[in-house]
Amino acid sequence: MGNDVGFKDGQKIHHTLLLPGESHYFVTLEGISVQGVRLQIDPGAFARTPDHNGGCLLDTGSPWTAIHRKEYDIVKSAMQAHFSAFHLEQVPGMFDLCYLNRNQQRLPYPSMTFHFHGADLELDPTQLFLRTLDGFCFIVGPHDHEFFSVLIGSYMQTNRRFIYNTRDNYVAFAREECKLAS
Repeated sequence: MGNDVGFKDGQKIHHTLLLPGESHYFVTLEGISVQGVRLQIDPGAFARTPDHNGGCLLDTGSPWTAIHRKEYDIVKSAMQAHFSAFHLEQVPGMFDLCYLNRNQQRLPYPSMTFHFHGADLELDPTQLFLRTLDGFCFIVGPHDHEFFSVLIGSYMQTNRRFIYNTRDNYVAFAREECKLAS
């Protein structure tokens, strides 16, 4: 690695292992929380199989995040439960879960955490929701592919520094305010 690759003093650095023998950046995902509550999802649902299907893929080439449909439905239900208190109308949109918020009322958006083996990726609402002209959308969607169970796209990796150490098979990440020329 070059001298410019590293973390600043004082950053809380998280580490998790990259799965060996893969051509992409797969990590062990053990669970997902919404607003601090661990969702009832079998951790085996996120496992990478011997025939190289399933698993959690960190992908900077994909903007959005996708979760296998069965597990996505559990995450979606948690988000719907959170927003049900605000009596918002769920509407079709550019993502699977969108709400109308014509008056742009200030809402307490929930957080979400991906629990990796040995590290948590805590996501702020700005990494989870996209404002539209008259509402907002949860920028995670379902998928039905076998190649991965969860794909974490670049939007969820914003304002973080990720360092992929392929020699020692781990990824390290920390919060970082990202700006142009930084």
